[in-house]
Amino acid sequence: MPPADNLKNFFIFSLFILLFLNIRPALADVRLPKIFTSNMVLQRDRPIKIWGWASPKEGVNLIFLNTSHSTQADSNGYWEIKLPVFSAGGPYRMTITGRNAIQLDNILIGDVWVCSGQSNMNRGVGSNAFEIHTDIRLFQVPQGSSDSPQADILDAAAWTTSNAKTVPPFSGVCYFFGTDLYDHLHVPIGLINSSVSNTWIQLWEPPLKAIMPFFAEYIDQFATLYNGMISPLTKFSIKGIVWYQGEGNVGGKNYFYFNALKILIQSWRSLWQDNELPFYIVQLAPYKYQNTHNPYRLPEIREEQRHILSLPSTGLVVTTDVASPDNLHIENKMEVGRRLSLWALARTYHLGNIVYSGPLYQSMTAEGGKIRVYFDSIGHGLASRDGKELNWFEVCGQNSIFYPANVRIDGDTLIVWSEFVPQPVAVRFGWYESAQPNFINKDGLPAAPFNTSY
Repeated sequence: MPPADNLKNFFIFSLFILLFLNIRPALADVRLPKIFTSNMVLQRDRPIKIWGWASPKEGVNLIFLNTSHSTQADSNGYWEIKLPVFSAGGPYRMTITGRNAIQLDNILIGDVWVCSGQSNMNRGVGSNAFEIHTDIRLFQVPQGSSDSPQADILDAAAWTTSNAKTVPPFSGVCYFFGTDLYDHLHVPIGLINSSVSNTWIQLWEPPLKAIMPFFAEYIDQFATLYNGMISPLTKFSIKGIVWYQGEGNVGGKNYFYFNALKILIQSWRSLWQDNELPFYIVQLAPYKYQNTHNPYRLPEIREEQRHILSLPSTGLVVTTDVASPDNLHIENKMEVGRRLSLWALARTYHLGNIVYSGPLYQSMTAEGGKIRVYFDSIGHGLASRDGKELNWFEVCGQNSIFYPANVRIDGDTLIVWSEFVPQPVAVRFGWYESAQPNFINKDGLPAAPFNTSY
């Protein structure tokens, strides 16, 4: 064959090989979501899912605690392995192999809590004094939104141990909540902070337009934060959620905050497949929202936050005594975190002899020209924080005009009255944006503001 024909055939053969290689499906390395890294905490006493991606139909093997688990990626390359229930412990190593190998070290098994909300949750520990426990692990979800629910976190992230460098920028409320849990439980604690300053609650809800069209007005305006910062976490087993948000809804969109918070709690519980997943919230602190020109807007949202206690496995931390009305951001993050942990220790971990809440309004009865008010969570009794007469109580008659009231502690109840209201029908307490009432229980926990006519 002439040399020219040989060259021509060689060229055709080479082109065929190149085309063949280009149309073959590319092999992909086994890959994990960003929530799985060295130093992570996996949830104890519950089944654990480990998932990721590989080439379609590729075999994947996982070794953990000297036990091997195998599966095969589906036609889209997704794979999932379910691990059995483990008790607290560690550190351990996990190895995942397929076309390649991944090794994760220093893994602990303990309790994982998700912390979410806006700036008061997002603000770091900073220069506040803090404990360091290497068994407390931190995961900061990168901020970002998306038009659709994401399977993985949008940007790079990794679990870290607690140390002098990693703690200060991490959520103060979340970290102090975690340290108080650790001091009582002595098991590893994993803290996931997924929060963004200056956000409305509606941005954190799953896409609901299809089932709740009356929310379409604001749903259509965003690529929600839920899609980019919560959706990638919902397969990761957790112990519970703490939530600190609402300031954005005082000065922005309200849309019936109780309904929005109820939707958020129920939808997140559904996604984590746990209808009683603990969900503890921080009630808004006193602040002068001068831009609203309505000093009752904040109390209204606080009242709607209080009513969320009607849902199971919820809790409410009151902050009227740990904030300044001139500062939107609470400086005493340690006390807020401690109060959140009281709810968790008593209601989730069922530790005895813990007073976890200040007085919560229960009911009232009219007694002549006075009203007797009954409370839950009285602890060791009702008291005044400063020893003075209880303040920020008001009563009204049928005309709905409220007047400042006199208050007397009578055992485990309060007697409330006003000379200007001969036949009172309703009581409200702390019903002003900058109010810092002195009503507490003898355990030092403040009473939640309320309005019996709301």
